[in-house]
Amino acid sequence: MIFRKMLGSLLLVFISISLSFASKTYLIDTTTTDILSYGSYDVGFRFFSNGNVLSRIDFAVFKLLNVGLSLELDRIIECSHIKIAIPALHVKFRVYDGIMPLPVVAAGYDGIR
Repeated sequence: MIFRKMLGSLLLVFISISLSFASKTYLIDTTTTDILSYGSYDVGFRFFSNGNVLSRIDFAVFKLLNVGLSLELDRIIECSHIKIAIPALHVKFRVYDGIMPLPVVAAGYDGIR
């Protein structure tokens, strides 16, 4: 019972923190060298002003290669004159796994405008 109360309060704290950051605009999207494990996938959504939604799906087709597709829908939340942008391709390849003194190196292309 105590565990459920602690988990509930922790969840409430995380929700309140995320809502406080939801109104801020981030101009730079930092990329990482992280790639998905082989055979897995990742689905993500971003919501913007004016009812715009950017959906993205990534697949780990090989051990060191991720391939994905993103689709932007304009004004979908308002449901007025929905526009669909041209789908964008993105690829990420981990070139070097890295060791203690040398960092991980990855190269990729992200077609999102």
